[in-house]
Amino acid sequence: RSESTTPLMTVTTSTNPSAHWSDDERSVAIFTRGTTNTTMMMLTLNNPNRKTWVLKDAIDPAHIVWQTNSDTQGLYVEEQDVIVRFTPDTRQPIASITSSTLWRIDNDHRLWLYEPDTHRMTAHQNAEDFFSIPDEFTVERIIDIGQKRVIVKTDRGILIVPKFDTGQSPTLLPTTEVQYNSFTREWLTWSPWELWAIYDNAPPTLFNRTSEKMINVLPLDPYGVLLIVTERSFIAFNPGYSISHELWRGEEMKDVGVNQKEKKIFFVGKVGSSTGLFKLPF
Repeated sequence: RSESTTPLMTVTTSTNPSAHWSDDERSVAIFTRGTTNTTMMMLTLNNPNRKTWVLKDAIDPAHIVWQTNSDTQGLYVEEQDVIVRFTPDTRQPIASITSSTLWRIDNDHRLWLYEPDTHRMTAHQNAEDFFSIPDEFTVERIIDIGQKRVIVKTDRGILIVPKFDTGQSPTLLPTTEVQYNSFTREWLTWSPWELWAIYDNAPPTLFNRTSEKMINVLPLDPYGVLLIVTERSFIAFNPGYSISHELWRGEEMKDVGVNQKEKKIFFVGKVGSSTGLFKLPF
């Protein structure tokens, strides 16, 4: 079967283009920087239409949040201390915030705000619904908010904080990276040597310890098999059976992506004497 690519937009390198995928990889926003503003093009796989928005200023990647686990894809952008929700068809200001505020949108479209001074994460429209973050942690990013727990990245690792009324204690994992698995509806988090899974209504599970440094972890198929990317290899790992299988070993690989439907791994790297973009069937 022949394969082809379709250009989505034409840009110059001076516009510093960047792509931001949703956690479930169903949507992407492409940002380009002009002399006086930023342009954002939004694409959703189940919507063939593409929409271009002109934003007022440069956008910090930390201030771009896709809504996870929702049938209605929404992109939230902090634009000059105003949180704005974008869909392919609409642009809606949500709330004004201060520059020190961290924020996240939950699966019910609710805005949550974290104020470092109070160490409290509060629902924007219900101040009595909150999470208390232990004050010994510095919160760097809000990863996900569930019904009974919040996941945050801190200066000491990934922290899971239960809702104040559960009577449970926070759990600190010795990890730094996260990836959402839309097939199994769980968060994957890892350090170079440990891989964990975080659920919405159950304690986290240690999936794997390895002696080979992990660089990235990606969902490989709908049945829970994962791709572990090391400095020199691709490893298929089945958490259900704790079985690993080396798919390929090479000299160098980075910017790895997986097309689960086509069963192909894409990566930039070096194979033999050639350096470029490669695909590996699995």
